[in-house]
Amino acid sequence: MLVVCSNGGLDPWSGGGVTRNLSDSLVAVWIPDGAHHLDLRYNNEYDPRSVLDARLQEVTIIKQWIKQSAAQGKV
Repeated sequence: MLVVCSNGGLDPWSGGGVTRNLSDSLVAVWIPDGAHHLDLRYNNEYDPRSVLDARLQEVTIIKQWIKQSAAQGKV
């Protein structure tokens, strides 16, 4: 199982969130210039670079997870 936790530096609760990888299966995506679910929305001309980078990182992680799962016959 893989868990990806994204946290934005503009969220007041980010200090209590997962802000660094805790293991290979519990991965953190830190978005210094982002806030609540901004990484889950469509790209916008006002998105800071850190949000665009977070989205790319999340897509990469998801693709890797699918590839590993397919190799194990789980997909």
